Amino acid sequence: MFRVFKTCHLFKQNKIFTRRMAAVNLKSLSEDKIYEFLNSFDTVLTDCDGVLWMDMTPIENSPEVMNKFHDHGRQTFYITNNSTKTREEFLAKCSKLNFHATKNNILCTSYLAACYLQDLGFKKKVYVVGSEGVSKELEQVGIDHCGVGPDTIKPGVPYKTFERDPDVGAVIVGFDEHFSYPKLLKAASYLSDENVHFVGTNTDERFPMDGNIVVPGTGSLVRCVETCAERKAVIVGKPDTYISKAIIKRFNINPKRTLMIGDRCNTDILLGTRCGFQTLLVLSGVTSLTEVNTWKQSNSQDELDLLPDYYVDKLGDLLPYLEKFKPTNASATMLKFFSKSLRVSMAHMLANKENYERFATQRSNNSLLAVTYSLSYIRIDSKLCNQSHVTSANPSIIVPIRPDITEYEFLFTGNHTMAASNLKSLSEEELKRFVNSFDVVLSDCDGVLWVENEPIPGSPEVVRRLKLIGKKFFYVTNNNTKTRAEFLEKCEKLQYQAKLEEMMCTSYLVAAYLKEKKFNKKVYIVGKEAIGKELNAVGIEYIGLGPDPLVGDSLGMIENFNPDPDVGAVVVGFDDQISYPKIAKAATYVQNPDVHFIGTNCDNQRPSPNSNIFPGSGCMLRVIEAAANRKAVLLGKPEPYISQTIISKYGLNPERTLMIGDKGDTDILLGKRCGFKTLLVLSGVTSLKDLEKWKRSEDKEERDLVPDYYTDKLSDLLPMLSNS
Repeated sequence: MFRVFKTCHLFKQNKIFTRRMAAVNLKSLSEDKIYEFLNSFDTVLTDCDGVLWMDMTPIENSPEVMNKFHDHGRQTFYITNNSTKTREEFLAKCSKLNFHATKNNILCTSYLAACYLQDLGFKKKVYVVGSEGVSKELEQVGIDHCGVGPDTIKPGVPYKTFERDPDVGAVIVGFDEHFSYPKLLKAASYLSDENVHFVGTNTDERFPMDGNIVVPGTGSLVRCVETCAERKAVIVGKPDTYISKAIIKRFNINPKRTLMIGDRCNTDILLGTRCGFQTLLVLSGVTSLTEVNTWKQSNSQDELDLLPDYYVDKLGDLLPYLEKFKPTNASATMLKFFSKSLRVSMAHMLANKENYERFATQRSNNSLLAVTYSLSYIRIDSKLCNQSHVTSANPSIIVPIRPDITEYEFLFTGNHTMAASNLKSLSEEELKRFVNSFDVVLSDCDGVLWVENEPIPGSPEVVRRLKLIGKKFFYVTNNNTKTRAEFLEKCEKLQYQAKLEEMMCTSYLVAAYLKEKKFNKKVYIVGKEAIGKELNAVGIEYIGLGPDPLVGDSLGMIENFNPDPDVGAVVVGFDDQISYPKIAKAATYVQNPDVHFIGTNCDNQRPSPNSNIFPGSGCMLRVIEAAANRKAVLLGKPEPYISQTIISKYGLNPERTLMIGDKGDTDILLGKRCGFKTLLVLSGVTSLKDLEKWKRSEDKEERDLVPDYYTDKLSDLLPMLSNS
């Protein structure tokens, strides 16, 4: 029995809590209705970029509207997810663009990150992936830091020698135009300690920008570090509610009398939805009216939550009404405005037997039941749970209610255990049946056959004996830093007697995939030379290899970037020269749906020779996917393309094939998807602790990682192969 903490929209399936906002064009209302709207709030929270200004240019009449709000006695707050500046620097920008602001009503995420750690009583050092805006705000609250500024791969200096600073107790990820592989490695390595705090300033994947160039935002970088560290960051910016809690705590605002204005629905509007604010979308930034109209027709609650109460083309459209507007005491008006918003007490609903049973009987016995609804701040506690109809004795209620259940908590049961037989515990007869059950072996390399440039003891002999008894053997690796010929050379050096046709690496698969598509354009590569060499072998041109450091600043880079019209594909593999310009260029190219977007593999980490975390290709892919808002076609494990290539080329029988690997989410999952037998070795990434966790899990995605068999290392097969 496990205790689960998870939030969701309760009764979503029954539409009891469906929140369908109107997304009304404010200018379509009568003047009286518009004045009612203007009377319905006392506090205005507004985003900045895309609402008030674009870079250093104010959007038409936005300063006048904000200043009118202030003149009419409204509290106004400038809330930005931008972490590159301090509050003082934002104040200087507001003054320059004629917005009447003060330092106290500017809330930027650099300041909020410092506030978050200060509220925790944090006394250690912070590793910052970000800009001086974050470091200056940390200094103002007396917190030491490191990491700001360029940190690139230095020729001749191996980054694997990085030694962690024991004083670092937190990692903050904000916008960083100097983002690099060493920074990613260091952040993820610090975060391997669960006691190190992980703070993200915001989740905006890109910045609003005129033209067709993608400007990757902080959210893309946060997603990249999360992917590598395999941890979720605490987000202090929009749409997470920390920012609103900070305002409510410091300024005592009334959420029901608050208006949130923004240009981005998945941050600004979603924040308002979660906090019970009224919401106004302006179409002068990121979100388009086409997107809004699509969401209005959606059956997805996640998309419905992005809908604003109202929208206008730009904030300046309110100016004519504000110039004639006379504020009144509008409490009665406010009630009328909010009556159409569905705000139902969760406690009342759960206390109603019919509603409770209607919800509960639709859920399976192993459901994860969440108990919070983001608009209501309702707490469900043991008093409610002890009501007579909410008992485990009632057969229609599938959640066992217990006296020790606390708020935000339910219990679920389940003891499902997968097989995962330990090879060393099998009888001699069972081992014999195992060896005779396959004719073909597909084996991962790093962590199974070798680590870095050293063979794992006994593994070469196992491969030799498998071939000796008639098994076909293929080296199947997600590594894209070498060509097949280079892998063959490595195999020979490490005492593996291999052939070129036995090599299956993702650099080769990229070329094979594009050749199948009869591709005749140019490829932009985020990766290593091996991909370029394999493309050359099939006559495909490419660009992008090698360092592409930031020269000047990100704005200058964007202005000077002229996309090559001949690029018809983007390939993302492992690239220790990853940089902000590479991310921006790749994301820009794949904005065109006709451009192929290919990822070699999704491995978040590479095998590490020490306790540091070494980012894998999946991290580079994730940052570009987030910036581009597009998913890549994956060729490596666990996607079936790699096995389909082997099967079609060599005529293998999946039922007589064994997949050996050290990673559950690539090697073993590939085997499961393709109908192979699976053997996990614990000499690489996966630990026995991980395996035991998956075996006990009620999560289907984790159960799919459980192999048929496991053993400590490949050489454990030697005794049974000797007998064979």
